[in-house]
Amino acid sequence: MSSISKKIGSKIAELRKKQKMTQAVLAEKAKISPDFLSRIERGINSASTSRLNSIAKALGFPLKELLDFEEKNTHEKEMQAIVYLLRRRKIKELKKVQRLLEVLFDE
Repeated sequence: MSSISKKIGSKIAELRKKQKMTQAVLAEKAKISPDFLSRIERGINSASTSRLNSIAKALGFPLKELLDFEEKNTHEKEMQAIVYLLRRRKIKELKKVQRLLEVLFDE
């Protein structure tokens, strides 16, 4: 398979593992078989744009995140980690976090 397929597969595996999600759980959310997901992650199979979009949504990321192969600097990685933690929070919780950050940074 192409190096692009391998890069996309590695990116999917990386994002999945960061969320402590198993292949089985991600496959179920993306409505694909765990075997197919495994083959995508290993770069053995390539997936259609539609299938990649389903995987990205199941991970909670936009499709473009799967296609971003640039090395992130430490600052960007930390920002992404923070965004991930906040992504699935309710508005009330987000407002509390915002107030906390404003106090912490004297804003």
